[in-house]
Amino acid sequence: MARTPGDDPGSQTLKLVEQTQPWKNRSKLLDSFDFTFDLKLINPENWRELYETQGLSAAQIAARYGAPKSTILKILASHGLNKQTNKGCSTRIDNYRAPNPPFGYKVVAGKLKVDPKELKTCKLIVSLSRDRKFSWSAIAAELNRLKVPCRKGGVARWHRHIIRNIFQRWNSQI
Repeated sequence: MARTPGDDPGSQTLKLVEQTQPWKNRSKLLDSFDFTFDLKLINPENWRELYETQGLSAAQIAARYGAPKSTILKILASHGLNKQTNKGCSTRIDNYRAPNPPFGYKVVAGKLKVDPKELKTCKLIVSLSRDRKFSWSAIAAELNRLKVPCRKGGVARWHRHIIRNIFQRWNSQI
């Protein structure tokens, strides 16, 4: 079976062009050839930069190099970068990939945005704690009494631990 350049991860096509009339932005194709590079030859620090510093997912890296995601996962694992924890998940506002955004936020196109509906609840929690000096348990009881929906909805109820986390996140912002 003959292999085409698109079959190999990292396969690229290089085109040599000559600008014949630069003032008209015209060029002509001189030659074209296919080549393949081995992803394993990329420096481990470059993988660390992409995965941890830039916060790209394995799928995003795979798309960048035109390689299968499974290949990228194997390479990341070989360099000790792909742990099965949320450590690799980006929690940056501009590239949020963790499974659940914090209460008061929603993910839109991979970016963390304030959710106006949940923000009202966050403001109420901060107000009850800061202004009226309610305890975490008292705030949870009040929200349950007022039937304020929590993120899980349905019969889910507010708990003091959730209230504390929301207050700690939003106290300085509201």
